[in-house]
Amino acid sequence: MKTLVASLALAFAASAASADPLTCNTSGYKAQPGLTAAVADNTLTVTWDGEKNREVRLRFTLNDGTPTIRDLAVRAKGGSWATLAAGVTAEYRVVSGLRRATDQQLKPLQALGIPITPKVLDEIRWEAFWDSPLNVPGDSVAHGGATPPVAGIADQPGLPRKASEVTRAAAAYQVRSCDVKTNGARIEVSFPGVQLGVFSGRLEYTVYKGSSLIRQAIVAKTDERAVAYKYDGGLKGLAIQPATEMVWRSNTSNQWIDYQFGGAKNDAPVPLKTANRLIAAQVPGGSIAAFPPPHNFFWSRETEFNLGYNWYRKDSPSSFAFGVRQAEGEEDPAWQGHGPEDRRQNFALYSARPGPTRATITTSRYPATR
Repeated sequence: MKTLVASLALAFAASAASADPLTCNTSGYKAQPGLTAAVADNTLTVTWDGEKNREVRLRFTLNDGTPTIRDLAVRAKGGSWATLAAGVTAEYRVVSGLRRATDQQLKPLQALGIPITPKVLDEIRWEAFWDSPLNVPGDSVAHGGATPPVAGIADQPGLPRKASEVTRAAAAYQVRSCDVKTNGARIEVSFPGVQLGVFSGRLEYTVYKGSSLIRQAIVAKTDERAVAYKYDGGLKGLAIQPATEMVWRSNTSNQWIDYQFGGAKNDAPVPLKTANRLIAAQVPGGSIAAFPPPHNFFWSRETEFNLGYNWYRKDSPSSFAFGVRQAEGEEDPAWQGHGPEDRRQNFALYSARPGPTRATITTSRYPATR
């Protein structure tokens, strides 16, 4: 264990020495007992009181414009810091498509004699239910004609959908500074300069006095007119060590499952149908759990099947990533035994109105010592 701590300390020192200059605006920050932030040697250190007489510490640097968690550590008050992660970065991927208004919305307006204009479409498209923007070609009519009009209407294109409507992107960081604010019993750290497909905005971390919870989010906006989207989020660059494993509870068997990073690396994230949308990385000295926001993670659907809301990925023999995800569509309804209607036409995604309205893409972390 001493050798491990020494090697991590050396890695920390090398990371800080090669980090980009970090300037933080702290005009909105107010120190209070058990909730502090400080900038020194191009490193932002946030320390706060967690649960059960523990302290939690996050140290941030910038590396090639990318906000980097130099280390995440936990300790009992007065004890030694246990480092749970070092040199890790936020990973976000987004898939966006074209939001269409549906006949379920349009037919009642037409029955009232209301002309369907581009302005009307811009007002109502955000409440679409029988839309499925990533279902290409997706040109079959479902649910008694509730889907988008096949022939199109006003300036809304008809069906089938085109592959060119779908955009896939990973977060790209060009961060040069940060903002640190106190908001009651929490500290909010934001890094402006993030591009995520059609979105631009900031990476944000929020910590809470009295809790070990860490909220990681991208807060962004788009100027595109009719965007629907889904996202995956997590952490990458975590070290695989002898005691490292992923742990989750199966949604189907209710049994605990562990994965110890044997075998080849993964070329893509491995989706998991976990119970409670929760996955944990057990590492020497503790664990880090990841889960989505509990109240706004799901959009409305016709079915309630678990589509796999967590993921892990072994990137190399020494590195892994994990987090939360959304599927791109419903599973085959025939395979689910759910009847003849194709409910893959009902997968509306999140809506992103253009302009100052911002989309929040959130994952949460819960670090704990053993």
